[in-house]
Amino acid sequence: MRARFPHWIIAAGLAAAFAAALYSLLALRMGEGDVYPPSSTFRADPVGAKALFAALENLPGRPVRVERHFRPLDRLAMEPDGRTNDLAHTTVFLLGENPADWNHFGTPARVEAIERAARAGARVVLAFLAIDASPGERKPDGKIDGDDRKTKPGSNPEKSKSRDPKPRARDNAPGAAPPAGDDKKKDGESTIEELMKRVAEREKTLAQRWGIDFRRVEKKASDPKSDGTGGLVVRPAFPAFAAETGKDSLPWHSALDFELAASEQPLWRVMYSRSRQPVLAERDFGAGKLILASDTYFLSNEALFKEANPSALAWLLGDARRVVFDEQMHGTRENPSLMTFVHRYQLTGVVFAFLALALLYIWKNTAPLVPPPSDPGAEGAPPQAGLAADAGLPSLLRRAVGPAQLPQLCYDQWRHAAGGLDGRRRPTPERMKRLSEILSAFGLEKDPAAAYRAMRVALQPEKNHPT
Repeated sequence: MRARFPHWIIAAGLAAAFAAALYSLLALRMGEGDVYPPSSTFRADPVGAKALFAALENLPGRPVRVERHFRPLDRLAMEPDGRTNDLAHTTVFLLGENPADWNHFGTPARVEAIERAARAGARVVLAFLAIDASPGERKPDGKIDGDDRKTKPGSNPEKSKSRDPKPRARDNAPGAAPPAGDDKKKDGESTIEELMKRVAEREKTLAQRWGIDFRRVEKKASDPKSDGTGGLVVRPAFPAFAAETGKDSLPWHSALDFELAASEQPLWRVMYSRSRQPVLAERDFGAGKLILASDTYFLSNEALFKEANPSALAWLLGDARRVVFDEQMHGTRENPSLMTFVHRYQLTGVVFAFLALALLYIWKNTAPLVPPPSDPGAEGAPPQAGLAADAGLPSLLRRAVGPAQLPQLCYDQWRHAAGGLDGRRRPTPERMKRLSEILSAFGLEKDPAAAYRAMRVALQPEKNHPT
């Protein structure tokens, strides 16, 4: 009868093929990185920053340690238990910041985390997404630049502004007439204007805090050069200190410019400018530095492939021995688990080895590796070679009686026999005494066979052994 091929092997093969195909698709998608936001180091397409990450990671001799940061930004400088980290010789890249979120200091916690990292000695590089309109400017389609919010169909933006409970700036100007009904307010009662004034004093705008403003955009020429990306202004930025950054220009695809606050001693050094307006500047902040760039294109994969500027990148890194790319801002967060531990300590091979051993153990217990013999009682089965019937008793004795117990067992059986073990001599007192002496003299546990042979010799006829 022909053996049938097990169906479970076919099912396992199909499942393995499906898993391999699914893994290939996911690896291809994750390798391209288009599931991540622009400027992410996981993206391999033109708008990503994976080329910069890989280039720094594969420098000859590995002079810098490159890593991605998946935790909150404030964890860079300070741990939850209050320990302060030393960030000297560390460069932190924050790529792809939205100017609309920074327009009126809308992210105070993030600003404080950046300042804390800079005070700890880090060189913080803050680069903004390219825009073609002023941050917060409303476009004709109802969209706010840098924001995904839209006005509802049929709604009037001006009407919605009039319903805004927040006071306008001119309402808080000195000498402005108080609203009707304020002359009758109770003592100690805070009006909306006073509340908003306290909030404004507590949360200063970024221009007042850092001495730089980025609400200005370059006015488009009548025929600006466009790369087909929605009318972005494409005009190179030229260095102000060629000895530090090199004399080559940087490609600039954003209309955003910086406006530095006037002061007796300038806080910012303009490193690159476009049309006499700063677009990349740096300043000392605590033990570290703050570097602001109004565009991220010069750090993208496309720019590094087409218009790379190694001198400018070397200046941007500074004396870093450690380079950190913040990925938490792109929505990629670290959720510690068992697999995080396995990946961190490179234990993937050990996990697969244990999995293979578990599968082999299950296979061994469910189906023997050697095929079982055919049923002897089946029709047409071949005869089975075995032992004779008289071999059953020795087999049972081997299982029930140990070798050291055999001499004593033989003596007991001989003593209780009516005619002796030889069938001719009765167990006289002399023979019993002699056999007892033999059992006492021999170490039965060491050599039970020698004791058995001595007992046989003692039971020979009296012509050889007189009683």
